Amino acid sequence: YVEVSWPKRARTLTETQVGVQTLRKLKRTHSLSLYLGEFADGDQALIPFKELRSLLITGGASVESEVGLDLIIMNLIHQAQPEELRLIVFDQERSSQLSHSLLPHLYSPVISERDQLAQLLEWISSEYRRRRSLMARLSLQSFEKLQQKRPQEVRIVFVIPQLSQLSAELQASLVSALDKISHSSYHVGIHIVINSRSSL
Repeated sequence: YVEVSWPKRARTLTETQVGVQTLRKLKRTHSLSLYLGEFADGDQALIPFKELRSLLITGGASVESEVGLDLIIMNLIHQAQPEELRLIVFDQERSSQLSHSLLPHLYSPVISERDQLAQLLEWISSEYRRRRSLMARLSLQSFEKLQQKRPQEVRIVFVIPQLSQLSAELQASLVSALDKISHSSYHVGIHIVINSRSSL
């Protein structure tokens, strides 16, 4: 669980240029990381994405959580090619500032129906079990090694721009999927990113 907040202000041109340069450097290292700006002491805030099974983005009265979600998605699509990483987005109200439907990394069209989301959560659990079984048979402990042996296995990032869109039943299914992914000894290359005003 990582919580990050950004001040409610426009970024300067210099900040934007530094961000773009940092993403380009990260892409060249082939080490997918989240660049979240700078700490108060000026050091860069970098988090290796492969270490994150799930990520909850929260905001408050003075913080726009949507800014954090868009920043994370921009990190991913600028560092990884579509054949390396795919996004699955559930956005019932098309609430994000970023136009998800235009992203080249989409695994499927943006999902907006709740019954489709229920099916998707079942599929994620099934895909998790398939990958875990495959890695066990191949004696692999990391998804990176699985990709080396089977390049067709892509990293999947499931994005929910607004947790409040989910019913209590769907939230329970989501928590179940989160538990399976987060507590597994196998990192299978499936991540869940949730945008919320409060913790689960």
